[in-house]
Amino acid sequence: MIAVAERNVPSATTINNGMFGRRAVEVTAIRTVELAMEVAGDPGFYRALGLEWRFRDLQGAHYHPMWCEVQQEYAGALALGESVTSIY
Repeated sequence: MIAVAERNVPSATTINNGMFGRRAVEVTAIRTVELAMEVAGDPGFYRALGLEWRFRDLQGAHYHPMWCEVQQEYAGALALGESVTSIY
């Protein structure tokens, strides 16, 4: 994602590449905290451990642009050479 941003070339492809990276970070971060909560057990829900707020805050990633389904549609349209202007 950093390499995409450093290119500083706004385009549909740049958006697509950035969103692929964002999705990978989202999935990995959420799964990591889920696993940490499993390992911690009940104490994982106590604020003192610090996992509870990380778990809660990462759930917001599900609602940030672009949603998984929209990103898949965008990537598919781009790969097929179709217009993406009405998708996002």
